[in-house]
Amino acid sequence: MNVQTAPESGVTLGIWPTPLVPLGGAGGVYVKREDLCGFAFGGSKVRALEPLLNEAIRSGAQSVVVGGRRDSNWVALAAIAASRFGLHCHCVVDPGAATTNSLALARQFGATIEAAPAPGPAAVNAAIDAAVARRGPSAFGIPRAGANGVGALGYRAMMAEILAQLPTSAPADVVVALGSGGMAAGLLLGTSQRPRDREVIVRAVPVSKSARQATQSVRALLTAIRGRQLADVDVDKALEQLRILPRADACSAPTALTVLARTRSGALLDPVFVRPAWEAFTREPRDPARAVVLVASGGLPAVFDVIGGGRV
Repeated sequence: MNVQTAPESGVTLGIWPTPLVPLGGAGGVYVKREDLCGFAFGGSKVRALEPLLNEAIRSGAQSVVVGGRRDSNWVALAAIAASRFGLHCHCVVDPGAATTNSLALARQFGATIEAAPAPGPAAVNAAIDAAVARRGPSAFGIPRAGANGVGALGYRAMMAEILAQLPTSAPADVVVALGSGGMAAGLLLGTSQRPRDREVIVRAVPVSKSARQATQSVRALLTAIRGRQLADVDVDKALEQLRILPRADACSAPTALTVLARTRSGALLDPVFVRPAWEAFTREPRDPARAVVLVASGGLPAVFDVIGGGRV
């Protein structure tokens, strides 16, 4: 099926739509190949970068300040994307001594690196704000992992792609790993475009938050989108399409569906977010009448960092 989706801004990085492929050996299960978005090494964060960089360019910025974990695909992607548009990228990362593939990639594209005084979103975001203040009005700050209303807006088109690509009109579960909550919030925005008789549930698996914290993060992003009038969204109604599953356990034994996803999808499921989230989902009872879509959201640097560290 030929599906056309437009970016949420004038900045285009990816090639959309990304493929939706059936998972061999598992009827009714599909994998959304965000790793094949056509920009750099792929990953769903490319969707968030489009509207965020558009906002930076429109503001007249000459540099962007971003932040994330030391092995963050986001940091490397942001540096590569900024370079494409002639912007300097300054990256604030969690403290530590390790040199990761992601940081090495960011440096190759001209980024400068700064360690935050402490790990975690609060410390990194505070360091981002401080770096922007030092650089003055030509610097544009983007919160850790692009987790704001503008970044979340970039994921809205993914839901439209999924609904158009699914070869069935059955009720569907879209399974995502939840870190900052931006992808889940954007997908919920996309559910408002579905036909009224089409049930779609976003099943989000937290990898670093409790279920309560995960729900609060998604609500805050949707509220920010409504507050800035970025989209017309009824926050409570949108959250009715969200189910937060138990927190993922990266050390759990693989399920049969996890093995199939690793061996038959063609996607490399990163062991930090996607693979633990999928394992958590597959441990829950599944209604065979519902289609299931796993969003393979990760890019390659985190995968190779873990392989190199011997933690696979």
